[in-house]
Amino acid sequence: MIRDLILATSALAVLVFTACSAQPGIDPPGVGDGDNTSPPTAVSIVIEPDVAHEEEALTAMVVAHSWDPDGDDVVYLLSWFRDEVEQPAYDGPTIPAGVTEEGETWKVVARPFDGLYTGPATSDRVLILGAAQGDDDSGDDDDDDDDDDGDDDTGAEPSILVDSDCGPATDHHFGPWPGGLAARMLSIYESDAPHETMGDVDVTVDLDHDVVLVVSSYEPVHWIVDEIGAGELQGILASGYYQQNVTAPPGVPVDIIYPSGTDFWAQGPQWTCESEQALVAEMEANIGMELDSYHGCYHTAFFTLEDGSGAPVPDTGPDCTQPGVAHGGPDTSVLAGVCPAETGEAYYCLTQTDDSVAVLGLETGSVCEFLPSTPLGYGTNSVVWLDQYLYSTAGSCNTLTRVDLTDGTTDEAMAWGESVGAWNGALLLEPSWATGSHFGSMWHYPTFRDAECDAAQVISVDLNNTRITVYGDTVYSAWHSTDTIDKLSLPSGSYAGSIPLENYDTWVNGMSVIDGELLVLSASWPEDRVAVFDVDTGLSLWDVTVSQRLDGLHCLSNP
Repeated sequence: MIRDLILATSALAVLVFTACSAQPGIDPPGVGDGDNTSPPTAVSIVIEPDVAHEEEALTAMVVAHSWDPDGDDVVYLLSWFRDEVEQPAYDGPTIPAGVTEEGETWKVVARPFDGLYTGPATSDRVLILGAAQGDDDSGDDDDDDDDDDGDDDTGAEPSILVDSDCGPATDHHFGPWPGGLAARMLSIYESDAPHETMGDVDVTVDLDHDVVLVVSSYEPVHWIVDEIGAGELQGILASGYYQQNVTAPPGVPVDIIYPSGTDFWAQGPQWTCESEQALVAEMEANIGMELDSYHGCYHTAFFTLEDGSGAPVPDTGPDCTQPGVAHGGPDTSVLAGVCPAETGEAYYCLTQTDDSVAVLGLETGSVCEFLPSTPLGYGTNSVVWLDQYLYSTAGSCNTLTRVDLTDGTTDEAMAWGESVGAWNGALLLEPSWATGSHFGSMWHYPTFRDAECDAAQVISVDLNNTRITVYGDTVYSAWHSTDTIDKLSLPSGSYAGSIPLENYDTWVNGMSVIDGELLVLSASWPEDRVAVFDVDTGLSLWDVTVSQRLDGLHCLSNP
């Protein structure tokens, strides 16, 4: 994803790049005007393009901003390294075109600086590949727009059609396809064969354009590839956790790789999974070009790739040039007339069953399901109710998901977390363990648009768990199974003590704090109960028995 260098942020993080020669203790202009007792948190930074070719420009992009506990403005000090040797001539966000060469490794190091203190250093690196596909150094300087190669230069995506026997599948196009050579990826979890058994998957390539084919599976697969269209199959790259075999048409080169780390296990239909994003990046680096489309499903015995109508694929992504809408508190009017018995109790909770949004009456244990077929489902350990929306980290990928409580429509952000809370109307995400940045940080999104546009602010914290809820300026944090709740203070992220729980040492399927007085925990699995405690002492106040699993809690009191 190409990210804007300048992102709309609060005053807590001002995106200014200065030379690394700036000395700590010397305030850059407009920086460090308030009381300053703490260093800023780390900034998350990446190099774009992530698949870089020789002589291309490199640009440092901010993924998640630094956060200063004192509210000071922050600048980012950059250093660039070529093959681990610092390049002092380059101290800004860009390495100009014409500098890099094939085989080099370039790294950027970013240090947040608040005028007095320097925060932790973070970095990203990229391997420089050979010339990009289509580069021509033959000396032909003809800049005429005439093109006799037959390519479609309209910018239209050919709307490639992918048939299979796996039912609905993920189809993701990476942008308009200008014609010429395309890279197409097919990803599954398994064939129709049993676990750890090699199964056949037939792939028929019936395309009128040249293509590089990428295939990936978690389980062992024998990919049998046939080309019948006018286009030329120029190569096949296969990847998997278990063994992969490829039978290709005569003369088509084949490469098979087994990347290390679970990030590269194919998940098939879960395009929003972070593991799929990592897998795509790895495949692009190996073929030396960016993918044009991705098609996945859980299991199948065949794929057929055909050209479509040539109609452009609409851009359905978020408009990251526009600010998001600030959140308010729970809009209880959306439940008017819904589950009146449960919402009429002194305390009630919005929660999630295996297949529906529901209301729990916290005095009786009565559960009323009212919004079925939502994508949250099993394993959702936290929910947050803001305005008319329910937010959660949902599904097998722990994707940050928003459900409209009025009609059940859903949106997903490319953000992954163990759990989510709400702080001052903003979303606070406990990052997924798969991100590699889980420990020592939480992700702060002032709006859902910020999450959609990958514009997090990072809050450094003293500890991480897998469940959170927030009340006031306190994060209540728990391990998945525990007898103790930890507390963190915001915005500092510092440890603020713990709450020992009376008669509770089991799984936490959901957690909420009501009015700063009651702590509510779901032990609906495995103990068929929801427990209520004094939030200050952890003394048990009452339990209610429930007959089904309830994942995630956002609890309120009636006036």
